[in-house]
Amino acid sequence: MSDSNLDATVIIPHFNDLKGLERMLSSTVPMGVRVVVVDDKSNLTVRAGLEELVLNYSHVQLLHNRTPQKGAGVARNIALNVCNTKWVLFADADDWFLEGATQLLRDKLSKNKSADVIYFSPVSSFDEEVMVGRQSQRHKPYEELVRNFLAYGNDAIRYQYPVPWSKVFNVHFLKENNIQFDSCIASNDVMFSLKAGFFANVIKAYNDNIYLVTEGKKSLTKQKSKKVIRSRFLALMRYNRFLKDICKNTRYQFDLLGAIRRYSIEVKIVSIAFLLRRFIGSMWRII
Repeated sequence: MSDSNLDATVIIPHFNDLKGLERMLSSTVPMGVRVVVVDDKSNLTVRAGLEELVLNYSHVQLLHNRTPQKGAGVARNIALNVCNTKWVLFADADDWFLEGATQLLRDKLSKNKSADVIYFSPVSSFDEEVMVGRQSQRHKPYEELVRNFLAYGNDAIRYQYPVPWSKVFNVHFLKENNIQFDSCIASNDVMFSLKAGFFANVIKAYNDNIYLVTEGKKSLTKQKSKKVIRSRFLALMRYNRFLKDICKNTRYQFDLLGAIRRYSIEVKIVSIAFLLRRFIGSMWRII
């Protein structure tokens, strides 16, 4: 690897979004990184277009999810298992890296060679399908976590930053601790981020922005099917159990109402009986 390149891989799961992926890939060109795109069972027409698209980018490797399972977590694990760089970043196909990310990453990674996880403050915007002029707030909770860590040493950043993007991970650290994504339809990143935050010996954080996350109507975070909602809820179950049994720290556990507020779990979709049975069975607080 030349001195002008970063010893880093960007992993991008993809499903039926060539337009978004092209924008994301274009944003990685100046970064001097390896990019691995894992197609998560897109339709045949999209897959053909994807094969053509990646030919335009010499730094991009295309893999396919040929396992019986489907989901961004499965796709991310496929790429992570073959990752051989020092650092890894995770990105979504409908987001992009900001101009200036290259120099910021080069500077911060050279100064923090012993770090396990490096957190950055993201920014966000609505995609073009959402009303123009509205200000996205999706990045605000993560911006606040970074700010509070820098100002007060608040360790909430280790436990309450569930998304994998706008972070840099040490690959050896992840593999040594067997940290991978869950193979579920939604919230596959919750346990990955919790385990990385908990097991990390050295973490760093910066207010600098390297990543823009979009907020759109089609995002999985906006879907409220029974299957998606239950997947999110079960991820919170695993999150709470890990905090209690492994971290010995219940400070950041979700209660029932907190879970509903955070994930907009609708009682008409996920029955009251299901919620109460799960919470009481796990000895969670209702409020």
